[in-house]
Amino acid sequence: TNIVSAGAFLCGGENGLILNCCDVLIQETRIDMKLAETYVMSKDLPRDILSRRKDKIRHSFAITDGHKKTLWMICEHVLSIKTFGEFNPIHLRGKVDPVLAAQACLRTWVFLSPSRDSTAWLVNWLRTQLVMVDGGINAKRLPCAALTRALVWPTSEKSEETLAETMNMDSMFLVQLAQSCHGLIESIPTEAGEAIISRADSERGNSLSV
Repeated sequence: TNIVSAGAFLCGGENGLILNCCDVLIQETRIDMKLAETYVMSKDLPRDILSRRKDKIRHSFAITDGHKKTLWMICEHVLSIKTFGEFNPIHLRGKVDPVLAAQACLRTWVFLSPSRDSTAWLVNWLRTQLVMVDGGINAKRLPCAALTRALVWPTSEKSEETLAETMNMDSMFLVQLAQSCHGLIESIPTEAGEAIISRADSERGNSLSV
């Protein structure tokens, strides 16, 4: 996979990101390039590919080099954005649409470790990177908006399931992400917002009753 890594470096931008995600999947899970590209690039999340991966996972979660590279890509292409123009990077050489980057990286993460422990670790890491506190609103509106779009918009035109649901992501974290967008247009669909808040209220009620 040295060739893939070199190709990603030379291409840069969106193609470089996709190649880097594929390189992680090839090295860590031993799937071939064609399958990796299909999984990362498909408009609809290829649930059949992910289901076959889940059937093979039996070990507990542990951070690998593939996870570290994926986190680096999230930092580089999502958490670093500072201007609205970066959401339309067609005129910005080497830049990637942060929503596309978030989707590709999160898909890569869940394929590496499709487990609740893995998602919980990622949520804690994102909270730290975004400087989130319980009950507070984060100042990094644009990264939060990109992550919200990637997580809570349906992953398929044929299904209402979101990437957040596929990853079993904490509802309170999703609520905080949405709040941190400060009303940025179309960061979250109304129906998804109502469902997330309802689940968060239910989870809060369950925790208080324990």
